Amino acid sequence: MRLTFAAAQIPIGILLDRYGPRRVQSVVLVAAAAGAALFAVSDNFLLPLAGRPLIGLGVAASLTSGLKALVLWFPKDRIPLLNGLMIMLGALGAVTATSPAELLLVSVGWRGLFELLTARPSCRSRRAVLQVSRHPYHLVVDRIELARLLGALLAALERAGHNVQLACSVGAVSCR
Repeated sequence: MRLTFAAAQIPIGILLDRYGPRRVQSVVLVAAAAGAALFAVSDNFLLPLAGRPLIGLGVAASLTSGLKALVLWFPKDRIPLLNGLMIMLGALGAVTATSPAELLLVSVGWRGLFELLTARPSCRSRRAVLQVSRHPYHLVVDRIELARLLGALLAALERAGHNVQLACSVGAVSCR
């Protein structure tokens, strides 16, 4: 998985420049779903061996697609903050997914967990194709106030019971 993940970075970068994050991410998520499906139905050593590189390929574009979308859709002066927020939310998701995955592992087993992991990327791929705009953010809608977006994010995280500290003052950040 790691070898495939690393080897896919340069081709994925080229594909992102040519086709954009919406198309690339939706296609590689299907590869991740196929890899998880191979794990779920495996009855020998070869199916997981084939599924693992597919999962690696499928998740290889997750970070780079997000970074590319930010560069295309937001003003240049906001990209560092948004990159940080994306990394923070990704890490928060990884940390908070551990307990539910453990509970599912106990209740439905590892095959059931991989069946669920097959459905999630498939749904995300369809959602990316249907709901993500083809055009950069600033061409589709007027710029929104970034401070309001960050305030809503912080409020949602606080309601969820998470104490999140950001290295910025929400009131001092806004789009021009």
